Amino acid sequence: MNILNLAEVLTKLAEAGAKPRSTLADLERDGIVGSSDALAQILPMELEDVVEIASLRSATKTYGLSLGDRACLATARRLGVEALTADRRWADIAGLPVSVRTIR
Repeated sequence: MNILNLAEVLTKLAEAGAKPRSTLADLERDGIVGSSDALAQILPMELEDVVEIASLRSATKTYGLSLGDRACLATARRLGVEALTADRRWADIAGLPVSVRTIR
């Protein structure tokens, strides 16, 4: 997971009433993020990622993909891994630079 997607997760939880700082502390305490052996490694964004994010806009605009969605795709491309999403619309987008697997 990249740092922008972590911000997106904290934002969604804040919209539901959670406090971002305490939520992050909980994720760190539970070993989900933060340490090198955490369940989710939080990766920085690279300059090439921001170019990819911008490049993906035209192909994904009609599907409503957000900046965070495109950041996920860009990170997956850089790492050479598939992107995971619960958003089934991603599977309909032709020409994505990575394979996409929808999860439930």
